[in-house]
Amino acid sequence: MRFSRRFVRVKLQVCCIQISITTFSSENLRFDKTGTAKQSSPRKGTMGDNSTEIINSQQDTSFFYKLFLMRTVIYIILICIAIYGLASNTINILVFLKMKLKDNVNLTFLFLSISDLMFLLTNCLLLVLKVVDFYHPELKTPPNDHLILVLLRMVSGVFQGYSALVSVFMAVVRCLCVARPLKFKSMFTKSRTLTTLGVLLLAAIVQMYADMATIKVGWAVDPRTNSTYLAARYGANFPRFAKLHDIINKNILIWLVYIIVVTCTIILAYKLQVASKFRRSAASQAKPVGKTSGPSKSFDSSSHPESAERNEKSAEKMSTKERQVVKSVILICIIYILSILPLQVQSLVRVLFPVLYN
Repeated sequence: MRFSRRFVRVKLQVCCIQISITTFSSENLRFDKTGTAKQSSPRKGTMGDNSTEIINSQQDTSFFYKLFLMRTVIYIILICIAIYGLASNTINILVFLKMKLKDNVNLTFLFLSISDLMFLLTNCLLLVLKVVDFYHPELKTPPNDHLILVLLRMVSGVFQGYSALVSVFMAVVRCLCVARPLKFKSMFTKSRTLTTLGVLLLAAIVQMYADMATIKVGWAVDPRTNSTYLAARYGANFPRFAKLHDIINKNILIWLVYIIVVTCTIILAYKLQVASKFRRSAASQAKPVGKTSGPSKSFDSSSHPESAERNEKSAEKMSTKERQVVKSVILICIIYILSILPLQVQSLVRVLFPVLYN
């Protein structure tokens, strides 16, 4: 249980990374008429008389100072969280490997830790590129750096979706473990668990296909050196594919997953509560085992206070463990909802206002 709490804390750190990078991942990035990814230019004052230029210059200076301060604080927080997340997930992976993966739960936690680690690695690379581009814009970055950004976002999206699907799978497994305890071992064998995790990875890749299909990699000309380079372009069908991707993957499927997760959590809590009541009633009616043969006598708690107290403590201990299981499942569900919520809100706004696809 101590290790489970530490794992939940790591998931909280990954959730913070997902929310923060989702908010700032598409900032300062636009596409020109040819579809080539380009960085948005800084704000400039409008041309006019001297007073207008001075006012606009002061406004731009104040805006840039606030943006610089805000981004500095955000980057420092993200770097600290990323370092902690990388170290914690690496430790989790080593611990699970030492356990020899005999338990299906440990196997699922291992895949989830690997997925979170890959998500953090790709987003750390994105963070490094954004930090260098923001603080040192004078550096001559490669002309295809935004192609690298687009590819890293695709890989990051795959692992983000995979972590979410594995979290849902864990909620379903724990629910069935309590609801169907006699059939659980035959239902979730090691081979079936591996197959399910592999299918979930393919589903996460297919989920990003709509975004991948809109991106075309082609040759472009760099006017600085009069040379060609690979660039990322969005095709003419980008608004249609993006809208389809938002409706199916980021709205319908996510709401369906929300319903599954909440339903499994409610069933788990209800079944554990019923089992806890049954054990408490059985403990209160327990009978001592006598050495002499003869008719059994009913158990009197007043004549055996130590035994009655022991049974009550045992029942209370079991209910405490069950409450901890419910809390851990609820925390994982909340983490999943929080990590996906920013993307879902962004996609829902684009569906309601189609002009944003342009």
